[in-house]
Parts: sequence; structure tokens; C-alpha cells
Amino acid sequence: MASRVNLEKEIFTTFDVAKICHVNITSIKNWIEQGKIRAFRTPGGHWRIEKKTLMDFLDRHGMPNPFIKRHTKQLVVVTSDPALTERLRRAMGREVEVTGAYNALEAAFFSGCLMPECVVVDLKLEGLDGLEFVKIVRSVPRFNQTRITAFTNTDSVDFEHEARAAGVDDFVRHTDGFDALVVEVGSALR
Repeated sequence: MASRVNLEKEIFTTFDVAKICHVNITSIKNWIEQGKIRAFRTPGGHWRIEKKTLMDFLDRHGMPNPFIKRHTKQLVVVTSDPALTERLRRAMGREVEVTGAYNALEAAFFSGCLMPECVVVDLKLEGLDGLEFVKIVRSVPRFNQTRITAFTNTDSVDFEHEARAAGVDDFVRHTDGFDALVVEVGSALR
């Protein structure tokens, strides 16, 4: 059984960093030599990486960050319907913190601050260019792990293709029903 890395340390070896990143030590040394991650050498010639540098590296590359302590998963619901947010809150249970965003500013703010595992977005929300919102989220590497589920009232297949091209992971139509949305969000949060 592999030993665990002590995440309380401030300085990590290349072996520790390899375990945290789920890669081999050679990859870490290559990343150091390529300037992708900053490190320093000990007097004995061994590479060491500071915790804050490693955390920044993980976030910039959208990699899972074990330093972030989170007891509940985060779901942001971008909609004009507070009742939808409340229904999702009840359906998801205590393990998921559900936050409603009812305009473009709230959508951007809550997504950026909470770093949710999943965002449900009504792509046709008035005052929000839903596809542009998705493209912006997808352009930021630290959101690589965030699932985006579109919940929209359009039945257009062309619009679905456009949404998926923008970066939507799951596409649920209102006509599919609330239960279909719960299934998609539940699977995104696993």
C-alpha cells in the first residue's frame, strides 16, 4: 500500500509532488526543467517545491487540488427561477451546497468564488449570453474539472450542437423533465 503525502508540509520533494499530481517523478523533473513549475535545489542537489507554488500549479492546470478542504460539493445554478434552485437543493441533499445565480454578475461571481464541481446554466437566461458564459468558463484552466449542464427550453438540435461546441458537458431540455436534470447533475457530482 502506498504511503500518503503529508499535506501539512510547506516544502515537498519531487516524489511527494509526483504522488499529488498522479504522475511519475520524471514528469515532475521535466516540468521543472521546462519552467512549468518553479523549484529550488537543496545543497545536496535535490529538487524541492514550495506548497504555494504547487497549489498555484495545480489550479493553473485544472488538476485536483488536495489542499482545498471541502466538506460538501458545490453546485451553482444559473437560472431566473429560484424555485428550480430550491428543488435542486432538496434533490441533492446535504452533501451538495447549492447556490442560485440569477444574473450574469452573480453567475460569474459564484462560479469564480466557489469553484463548483458542476454549474447548471439556463443558456437562454435573459441578460446572459449563455454560450459566451460557457466559453469564458472553459477558457480558464482551473475550471477544467467543472461540469457544465445546460438546462434549457429549446428543442433545437443545432443549438445543442452549438452548446456542446462551446463546452457544455450535458444538455437537458425542460421537456426531458426535472428528474433528467437531477440524474445528470448527480452523475456530474460523483
